[in-house]
Amino acid sequence: MDLNTDYGKELYKFFNEKNEIYDLENFELRIQLLTALKGGQIEQQVSLRADTKRKPKHQHSDRDKIYTPEDVAVRLISKIPASDGDSWCDPCYGDGVFYNNFPSDNKEFYEIDMDRNYLNCNKKYDWNVTNIPFSKPKEFIFKMADCSRKGFGILCLANSMTATRLKELGKLGFCVHSITILYIKSWGFGYRTDFYVFTKQGNDKFEIIVSESN
Repeated sequence: MDLNTDYGKELYKFFNEKNEIYDLENFELRIQLLTALKGGQIEQQVSLRADTKRKPKHQHSDRDKIYTPEDVAVRLISKIPASDGDSWCDPCYGDGVFYNNFPSDNKEFYEIDMDRNYLNCNKKYDWNVTNIPFSKPKEFIFKMADCSRKGFGILCLANSMTATRLKELGKLGFCVHSITILYIKSWGFGYRTDFYVFTKQGNDKFEIIVSESN
């Protein structure tokens, strides 16, 4: 299939709009099934997607096991306005890049693959900091708030921190202290991820406006 033809460009645009392709290689495999199709017949073949295995561009096919590069974790930890002697917790240990770089020995971690499920935690720490499972944003956002005395740092997909969740955190006494916007190429996707730091004091130089007017 020549992607420079009008037909090739049209097919590429069709599948791209349906988020059914991630890279040119995947598209070329799919296009081999469609070279004889024209017009409305393309719609019939969308069902092929259920039987076509995609090849992920990154090594983490499980969206809950997408690990933070260590140099990034170190920079994010530096955003936490902690004091000497504060206690730290990593709710999702993963490969340990957050936990191993906390600036204190007064620390603890949880990891569901080690039978230590943070969602069952009943302790409080000064700071909870981690890259959460992308499939469970609400559960981890509010569990981290519940287990934090001073604040928490949470790395998540940008659309996980909804206006409703920000308002609920505000009711719990947590304000946004800072936001760091990230794009980590090794993760292999273009979704924006943010690192939010929430504290009890907030930051008077930082403001979030949620307008509920129509």
